[in-house]
Amino acid sequence: MKKKNLTPYAFRIVLVLAVVVLGQYFSLPSHASASSGWAVVASPNMGANDNLLIAVSAVSSSDVWAVGDFLSSQLQDRTLIEHWNGTRWRVVPSPNVGTGFNSLNGVAAFASTDVWAVGQGSIGLAGGT
Repeated sequence: MKKKNLTPYAFRIVLVLAVVVLGQYFSLPSHASASSGWAVVASPNMGANDNLLIAVSAVSSSDVWAVGDFLSSQLQDRTLIEHWNGTRWRVVPSPNVGTGFNSLNGVAAFASTDVWAVGQGSIGLAGGT
């Protein structure tokens, strides 16, 4: 089998971290390339409460998707999707089921128009009005 010669610039890696600050989580995506090393990249947070990115999938270095959840101002876990366009992260609207816990735990991006996310959701607490 003939070995392919791959140049260093052909590889890009995205790492999604959660940072705990005074008991709260904030998303902290980081980016690395073979030539420049790791760098923290700013990303939007959905309010002052917990923001957690759990999974990431990349179509290319300018088409990256990350999913997770955030704690809303009403203290409800809501789904979170962010997209990297090669320059910046932006929040993409995502569905939620009911008023209970909602989270996205996995993402698979096959093309810019073919991205799948999987997670969980609950309708709410039993006995509520």
